[in-house]
Amino acid sequence: MNQVRRVAAVAVDLDGTIAHFHGPQRDRGFFKIFTSRGVLEEAIEKTYQETMATIGFSIPNFLCVLSKYTKVPLSSEEVQKEFHLWVEADFAAFPDSRAALERWKDASVPIIILTAGEEEYQKKKVHLADIYYDRLIIVTTAIEKVEKLREISEEYGQPVAFYDDNPRTLDAVRESGVDVETVWVKRANDPSKVRPKFPHRKIRTLNRE
Repeated sequence: MNQVRRVAAVAVDLDGTIAHFHGPQRDRGFFKIFTSRGVLEEAIEKTYQETMATIGFSIPNFLCVLSKYTKVPLSSEEVQKEFHLWVEADFAAFPDSRAALERWKDASVPIIILTAGEEEYQKKKVHLADIYYDRLIIVTTAIEKVEKLREISEEYGQPVAFYDDNPRTLDAVRESGVDVETVWVKRANDPSKVRPKFPHRKIRTLNRE
């Protein structure tokens, strides 16, 4: 059994860090919902990034922003039905996540899931992931995690470890001066080429956490 590092608490991101969509997203998942209806991938990508950065992801929010980038008529009811079927079929915890969360639990380390997005959608994904946690904090955009981490650090004391797969979010934490340990979860199948500006402890798996 791995020895758990002594921390006052852990804050962990959800999407891409401890859980994910395990199917090929562009081929038969989220992108296909829209490309099969004639929407260009470029419009889908722009819409997703803008929605995540401003109002938080949900299908109603996504469709609202998408209307700026395409004139393709879309049925909100049909899209939402197909989207929820896809989420329920494809969203799951990474194989190493449950074991890591259980190790923290057994060591009496408080576990906070700190995730960004539309509240009901994020709650649904947490439920589907079927993972242990002590507290769930949902913010609208990733940048809001910084202030929540400040609050977590003040509440639980030092050290707090924050795990996230997005180096931009980790950089924002470092830039803010919030005193937490930032851990970059760069999984082997992550296609992102984004690199951090600040040093973070980098791991490929939660197996040794």
